[in-house]
Amino acid sequence: MTPAFAYAACALAGAAAFLALRLYPIWRQREQGCDAFNILLCAEAIRRERRLPPRVPELFILEDEEQWYPPVFLALCALLPQGWLQRRYWLFNQLVDLANGALLFVAVALLTESPWLAGGALLVYAICAGLVQEFAVLTIRPLGLLVLNLLVLAGALAMQNPLWLIAALGCGILLVYAHKLSAQQAWLTLPVIFAATGAWVWAVLLPGMYAAAFLVWPRGFRRVIEGHIAIVRFWQRNWPLLGAHAVRQSPIYGDDGQTRRDFYAAWPKGAPLQFAKETLHQNYFVVPAAVGVLEGLVGGTAMGQGAGALVPVLAAWIVSVYAMAALTHFVTRLRGLGLGRQYVKFALLPSLCLTAVMLAQQPGLATPITALAALLLALRQYLLIARSLRGSAEEPQSSGQKSEALSELLAQLRRDDTARVLVLPVYLCDLVAYETRRPVYWGTHGQCFNDRLERFFPVLRRPIADYAADGRLNRLLLDTRYAKPEELGLPPGDLMAEAGPFALYRLRAESVQLKGAADRTVVQAWA
Repeated sequence: MTPAFAYAACALAGAAAFLALRLYPIWRQREQGCDAFNILLCAEAIRRERRLPPRVPELFILEDEEQWYPPVFLALCALLPQGWLQRRYWLFNQLVDLANGALLFVAVALLTESPWLAGGALLVYAICAGLVQEFAVLTIRPLGLLVLNLLVLAGALAMQNPLWLIAALGCGILLVYAHKLSAQQAWLTLPVIFAATGAWVWAVLLPGMYAAAFLVWPRGFRRVIEGHIAIVRFWQRNWPLLGAHAVRQSPIYGDDGQTRRDFYAAWPKGAPLQFAKETLHQNYFVVPAAVGVLEGLVGGTAMGQGAGALVPVLAAWIVSVYAMAALTHFVTRLRGLGLGRQYVKFALLPSLCLTAVMLAQQPGLATPITALAALLLALRQYLLIARSLRGSAEEPQSSGQKSEALSELLAQLRRDDTARVLVLPVYLCDLVAYETRRPVYWGTHGQCFNDRLERFFPVLRRPIADYAADGRLNRLLLDTRYAKPEELGLPPGDLMAEAGPFALYRLRAESVQLKGAADRTVVQAWA
């Protein structure tokens, strides 16, 4: 078999296997997603108006029409045929992450000159359970991961040839306009690599990419950064309620602490072993990567010429990711930057690259043994996640899920020209807005992370009647698996329709009764 044919065969077989392994877990429930339906709305708006930012008029009551979330992925979706995207939006996410897999394949192939190691790395990437779960629905995150990977690899090439700095700066500009969390990881990764290598490229790359992003689009830069700051400040105040149940952990409707669904409820203060276990499940290959580096140092090969010269970059990249994950998890003032475990995916490409490089250098037994153990654990975790994702559709999902029962009520709202809708749980809001084109009491797509949103999300801080008055709402769509009508004080006589677990209520401020003895808050008209 010629080398070219071997590389082509491994690449094609790996790509086909990647898609099969990623689509198998989600196939039964692939038409879902919180962000997916807002992305579809924004893509429509960009096609219609041919401008950025996209404007979504009169659908999200709690935000402005302009959607000032990083727009690169939205623009990319708008380039696709609208009919194809509407029917197969669940596939596009996987195609973007396949580009990450392809980048990994090329990097390993160049570093090891082995098509088999490159193909193996691609298959391992496909079964990484953290990515399978996080990328199960259409989201901006795979693109952010791709651009960050390209940024660091271009920076590594610029160490050998400064002309690559131009490409690295281009990736930096895209990163600023692509994804908030990925850009945050660059804040630590680039300085750590500079400290590890001493190469001037890494010192200028971080300030250079922000300066270039401003010069390319000054107004867009200011608004995206303002939105970024607003989101971080919002979650700095509300991180104890991240993932909380909006009703049962509400100070108005709560069940006196019986329900604890917020993320940090499962993480007692100072639980490093639990954190280590969680992050290890996200990336088992950090272990053989570290073992391989140690074996290489002992054998005097890890820091040699060729592929070995990239080892300090890959190692520093991994260290920066785990440092960011630990800082955002254990330092409460930094929890507004996101969940620590969400950062671990940024270490997958360098971990797999470093493991492959160390295996190619014919190490001792420790690296192959730990690599095999990591592979078996990754496969086991993939099967567990696949079984979970393919579970019963009867259980309420953590993202907007289409169903026949829900479609019945959405059709009724679509025919109701006067409908202004409160939706519980809120992860159905984007789906309801997209399918009905009726205003919903929601807005988390840019700079709207303000006091008005905070009174509604993450938990209900006012009686339902106050939201009705605030947003001139007249309908409530409720998934009764999430909260019971009696928990919200909804009169049976206001029930308009029900289908399966979903109920549509007429919402009238004077008829909604407050549960328990809590004092009714004063209705405010918020600007």
